[in-house]
Amino acid sequence: MGTPHESSGHVTPAKAGSNAALRPGTGRVVLLVAFGPAPGPGEKPGDSFKAHPMHVGAPYLDRYASAIAGLREQHSISGLVTGDIEDVAGGFMAAAASAAGVRLITPLWQLPRGKLLRALLGLGISARISCVALAKFAGPPAALGKGTCDDSTEDPEQEQQQQQQQQQQQKQQQQKQQQQQQQQQQSKTGCHCHCVAAPPVMGPLLFDAVGELLGRDVTQALVAGPIARAAAAAGIDAAGEDGAFHTIVTACPLMGASCLMLEGRPHVDDQTGYAYMVWDETRVEKRPQGLPG
Repeated sequence: MGTPHESSGHVTPAKAGSNAALRPGTGRVVLLVAFGPAPGPGEKPGDSFKAHPMHVGAPYLDRYASAIAGLREQHSISGLVTGDIEDVAGGFMAAAASAAGVRLITPLWQLPRGKLLRALLGLGISARISCVALAKFAGPPAALGKGTCDDSTEDPEQEQQQQQQQQQQQKQQQQKQQQQQQQQQQSKTGCHCHCVAAPPVMGPLLFDAVGELLGRDVTQALVAGPIARAAAAAGIDAAGEDGAFHTIVTACPLMGASCLMLEGRPHVDDQTGYAYMVWDETRVEKRPQGLPG
């Protein structure tokens, strides 16, 4: 979040994609903020979520807007900078910022994924994939039960067209499921984001995300190899913007000479459709020689 060098009264929210406030001489960063869940029973604020949390609960849009407005009043901020690349949550952050009278600034908006990932790696940011959404790597439910025939005599070009059609149908089916889940969740909590309200209905997996992505460090080799193959096979967003995978930062310049060391094992949760890493040990150590950043 940032403030202008000169006060300007009421701020008109900008459209997604604006980065004017990041140009040299136009503003300064005054806060680093993470929105997290409200404390559970017996918990103190911050117990379950670290990094300057602003605790929110349902109805989420109103609570986000209220929290952002509180920061605006307390710190005179005029802009909220987020890492959004695409609108995957029905304009949630734009609506929250607008309601709070704060400008939404999205410098990464719709950047080509290859360019974005190269830039992040070039900045010395090291991250590890900590969670994958299995439904994002699966075919549509209609494909269940369909076998394959090794002695197929179909024309290769026709097979390719059929494969493309299946991928398109899969994407449309996933979007439909996501919209239905959003509507179900919104009816319960008022949440407009991409929360999963029920276990997803999936077809056969098109890519082994657990074996090839989960627990792996994000490197140029991973981007050019497994991530590129997953994007081609299942149509995922190569930067994980669609929620196909999530990461945890283990080292970056802001962490100085330290880095986060993680040891764990994968766990597949059939009830939610997610597979994630269970960290058995976490510790902060001096950055090993040769690690970027």
